[in-house]
Amino acid sequence: MRQEQTAGRQGRDDLLDTLAQRLGCSYLSDLKMPQHKAAIAELLTTIDAGRYALSQWNEALAYLCNAQPCQDALCAREALIKSCQSL
Repeated sequence: MRQEQTAGRQGRDDLLDTLAQRLGCSYLSDLKMPQHKAAIAELLTTIDAGRYALSQWNEALAYLCNAQPCQDALCAREALIKSCQSL
C-alpha cells in the first residue's frame, strides 16, 4: 500500500512523489486537490515519458484521474495531461 506521506519515500525516483515534491505538497493526497490539476498538467509537459516506467505512469493516471491504464508511457502521459487539464 502506498504511503500517503512523501517524506518516508526519499531516495526513490517515483512519478507521484516527484509531482508532490515539485508542487510543494506534503501528502500525495494533496495532488488530488482541484487547485493542483492545472499545475500538474503543466509540470507533466516538462517530464519525458521515458523517465518513468509505464507502471508509474499508469499508477499516476489511476490515482489522480481514476482512468484506465494505457499500453505505453507516452500514451499514459498524454492521457494524464489531458485529464488534468479538463478537471
